[in-house]
Amino acid sequence: MLPSSTRPADQRMHVMRGRLRLAALRWARESPKATVLLLMTAFTLLLSLMRRCPPCAATQCHCAAASDAGSVAMPTMTIPQIDMGHPLPLLEEGKSAATTMAHVVVGVMTARRFHRTRCQVQSDTWLRRARRVVFFSDSADGTPSDDLQAPIVSHRFVPSPTERVFAGGNWRAVPILRTLAHGFFSARAQAAMRARSEPLPRWTFMVDDDSYVFVNQMLSAIADLDADEPHYLGYAFIAAPHLEGIIVGKRQPLFANGGAGIAVSRGALVAALPLFARCEATYKWNWPGDVRVAQCLLDAGVGLTWKHAFHAEAPGVIIHKQRPPPGSVPVGLHLPPISFHHVDADQLHALERMHAVPLA
Repeated sequence: MLPSSTRPADQRMHVMRGRLRLAALRWARESPKATVLLLMTAFTLLLSLMRRCPPCAATQCHCAAASDAGSVAMPTMTIPQIDMGHPLPLLEEGKSAATTMAHVVVGVMTARRFHRTRCQVQSDTWLRRARRVVFFSDSADGTPSDDLQAPIVSHRFVPSPTERVFAGGNWRAVPILRTLAHGFFSARAQAAMRARSEPLPRWTFMVDDDSYVFVNQMLSAIADLDADEPHYLGYAFIAAPHLEGIIVGKRQPLFANGGAGIAVSRGALVAALPLFARCEATYKWNWPGDVRVAQCLLDAGVGLTWKHAFHAEAPGVIIHKQRPPPGSVPVGLHLPPISFHHVDADQLHALERMHAVPLA
């Protein structure tokens, strides 16, 4: 037990600490700005002391007292040098990462006469949501790419003597897919994008210049699929007998209607890359382009997966039973829709409003 003589001193000290606390609280309440400034100053001093004396193991370094800090020699450290001439490869997002429009390359088949009409309306509507878009035309003359906010690639090839659909441009489907595959999905192209820290393309989506695509529904259709596996999606058509052409006695495969849209995964494109040149040279006569694409992918071991929500006609034909264009086959409506084909400019804007403000 402490001597009784020390108790008054302890009591006086306790009372003094209490008064100091009360004075500090009163001063903080009456002068908040000064209090904040004082706290910031104290924090700055504490931070400077921590920088002068970094925490470390006792066996590695010692922190000198303030009186002789200037006379203490700090240990030296060797920092390894990194060769920046060969940047380290960046890891791509895991396969579980959601597929967005940053992972989809859109190829649009068009012609010069539609650059300022159909293509312009597409650029102003659903293509605004796409990151990588390429227009494939019969000519790139007269229309700056800036107008469409995407590059225009022209294809100029000499048709074979038996090419009966060359004037319609259908023959360009395989060259378009080949260009997209080499430009975005070859090993060299993907390595260059990885070095630039860009998201690597996982899918390509081919469509006509008179089509509309609900990108959210298109992404939903491919969301659960592994892009490195071979996938080929679209609305399935059966080739008519007069299209059997050059493979005697062999019926053509199911093919995805090009106007409704064709989705092809990275795995399918990588498998077909070595075959595209031969496909262009072999599959001719009166084959439509989407039939040629199907046959070339089938040669690479990739068959079609039928997605009914791709629509090969306009809403008026499907819903209101309007007369379809010559050679078209009306199909039923499947909700929610992924795409519509044979859509004019006014309908494109109407579908865009439905896309932006979904209707019940």
